[in-house]
Amino acid sequence: MYDWNTRVPFNPGRELQAEMRLLLLLALAATAAAAATRRPSLALAPAAPVASGGAAHAPSPSLLALRGGAVEVSSTTLLSYAVHTLLTLVSLGSVYFLATMVHTIYCFTRQPELSDSGVRNRKWDQLKDQLRFAGTASSLADGAAARYGHVERTEAARALVMSHARVLHDIIRADGPPKTQQSLKRLPGEEAVVDAALHETARRLVGRLPGDRGGLGRPATPHQAAVWAATAEYLSARIQSTAEEVQSVKGHEARAPDMSEAAAAAMRAVLAEIATEQVKPTSYFRQLKETMMGTADHRPATMLGP
Repeated sequence: MYDWNTRVPFNPGRELQAEMRLLLLLALAATAAAAATRRPSLALAPAAPVASGGAAHAPSPSLLALRGGAVEVSSTTLLSYAVHTLLTLVSLGSVYFLATMVHTIYCFTRQPELSDSGVRNRKWDQLKDQLRFAGTASSLADGAAARYGHVERTEAARALVMSHARVLHDIIRADGPPKTQQSLKRLPGEEAVVDAALHETARRLVGRLPGDRGGLGRPATPHQAAVWAATAEYLSARIQSTAEEVQSVKGHEARAPDMSEAAAAAMRAVLAEIATEQVKPTSYFRQLKETMMGTADHRPATMLGP
């Protein structure tokens, strides 16, 4: 049984450590500046009173030296320290409140990180949502699926989307070929690539609405292309849409067909197309980057392209 909803543990607080440290440093710098002893400041000396006889008192030597200015040093009083302390506390409280608000907004807006299986599950859920609104016949298809009508494509897509977990498990089982079809070859250990091939098959069958971006997904490496081809061959042989095909499987003679013949024809046509898909070409600079980083063999299992 596969858990398609596995999520990587998420710790938003760890993501905000750098931002918190920066805010605290800025707050401490502002607080230190506010709490520092005030420096001497220049202040204009008060005007000298005029004597009754009209003669002004002679200015003091210090005033003459400063050309009319005097140095006044403010006294450090208990009240001044109390005000500075209060400002410091208010500053720290403001930073804490701001950091808490940022943390809360970040937690609510950030999307959780998903594991590979979780990402694949989300893609299948999106196809399910598309099928729920597939009642209109105005959907368009690309490639081999375009040769078939909306009804046939939707029936085939729904059969695959709604049972993709069971189909995937059947293809990647490690206990040998099916007992009733010994010539088929399963693909153990290729879960991600097989799932990508199945998803691309279903996506082409579902189609797209007018105005949506078209394009067919392609394998990213030669190995993935080989797995796509093997997946298409296996699934095409497992589809049973007629009474004769059902009767040919021993022990399942009373089983109902998987889908109608028209839907099976649409799915087999898309699978044949999937089997012949070539690797999407990459630019020279991307190839150079992947070679230097050693990631050429770890590309996504599906790459959209024209």
